[in-house]
Amino acid sequence: MKRLLILFIILTVSLAAYELASEPWGNYTDFDPAERAMGLTYPESWLTPAKFLLEPIYEDSSKFYGSWEQVLTFDKDYGTTNISNNIIAQYIPYSSPQRWSLGLELVDYKGANATNRTDMVLNYKYKKGSVDYFHTGNEQTIALDSLVIDHRIISNALTFDHQLGKRFKLMGGIDLYLIDQKDNLIRNYNTSHEFMELHYIASKAFQIYGKFEHRFFRSDIRENTMVVFRPGIKYHKGIFFSHLAVRISPNQSFPIAQIILKPKPFYFEAYLKVRNPLFILKRKGYQYTGIRTGVHHNSKHHKINADLEVSYNLTANITTGVPTPNFFTIKAASEYRYKFQKFDTYLAASYARTANTNYFYHPEISTIQTGIQFHTKLNKNNLLLDVDLNTNYILHDNPNNVSFNPSTLTYNLITDTAPIGDWKVNLNINTRIRSFSLGLDISTPINPSEDLYWHLYEGIYTSSDFLTGNTFYAGLTIQWYGWK
Repeated sequence: MKRLLILFIILTVSLAAYELASEPWGNYTDFDPAERAMGLTYPESWLTPAKFLLEPIYEDSSKFYGSWEQVLTFDKDYGTTNISNNIIAQYIPYSSPQRWSLGLELVDYKGANATNRTDMVLNYKYKKGSVDYFHTGNEQTIALDSLVIDHRIISNALTFDHQLGKRFKLMGGIDLYLIDQKDNLIRNYNTSHEFMELHYIASKAFQIYGKFEHRFFRSDIRENTMVVFRPGIKYHKGIFFSHLAVRISPNQSFPIAQIILKPKPFYFEAYLKVRNPLFILKRKGYQYTGIRTGVHHNSKHHKINADLEVSYNLTANITTGVPTPNFFTIKAASEYRYKFQKFDTYLAASYARTANTNYFYHPEISTIQTGIQFHTKLNKNNLLLDVDLNTNYILHDNPNNVSFNPSTLTYNLITDTAPIGDWKVNLNINTRIRSFSLGLDISTPINPSEDLYWHLYEGIYTSSDFLTGNTFYAGLTIQWYGWK
């Protein structure tokens, strides 16, 4: 068994990865408008650290976690090989009754669309509340056919919550983003956001709250301010949840409503919400309504997850006074998994489409994934082995009919033609010996009619404007979990 493990480590370390995706490491599509940060066009992932660091899991004993992921990238234009890294470290010492944690992530990606960022998170939790701080420094490059544009982001945020007696809870925070876009010109986008929120907990089922928000935005010499007050009530008992509020600003006010029913394994939600202003795109806030429904079931042999959301956007107007048409958005996702003792078989599918072909348009239509996942114990149960082998079919608009705007990070459909499909095969192998884990990820597009050059250098394109598409890559991950 030791010989097999040594051979496996040698083979995985020697593998070279040719990751040429538009965002590390191997995402087929990115810049989904649904994932943007409030008031900005940037993805939330560009501005804030990973959820793993932001939401630490405090355990009875102290913990240290470390992860190192390496990807070797090959530059087809210059014939050079670069080493890319993603390093994560988290420390949670034992300290009672308070708990605290420190997290750090370093990303150095030297692919066609390079990323260099540092994330640091400090969490402190005490008996009546918590304080959280994070810092992100992110340099992100987007390489297009016609130009290269750099995004430089520095973000800081401090939030807190504190219990005031048995009935009141106070929350607040401040964040600051300093953003530069650079191609032929340099554009500066600086924004700050402060909020204060007070909850009155009348009972376990009923609470009243009020939230005040102030956001300042500056783009070079242009400035804008958003001031919002939102009073609301929440009621939750058994399978029923309701939320009613009013979003009040100096120039307009919007009602907010949310009703949820959860008779397991089903759920149903109807809502009326407000999208925040998009300062960079000069777009005002507006309302949208929709429903969510689905079923989540998990038994000894069967796991079923199915979700459907349909929303309708109302009164979307930009500051120039030109109305944006109302439009529908549909999102659906499902997964069925049949579980055996040592392996699972699964089938998953997703679909997303919007009738708006401007800011909310996304080229990916649907994906279908089928695979098998092995999980077994070897060497007298001292070695845990997980293997996941799956195939993806991705249906998307023809890249030759899609353009991408690197300033607003939005796609645009130039010509509406028949969609096309692509195939990918993915393999994940993960071994764990006590607190040590070693993993290997391999992903490659497959097309029998294309040669090796296509599989290594071209593959699936996200847009004809992008310099490179999503091609073959392999990554090695080493993790260590330490407990005292």
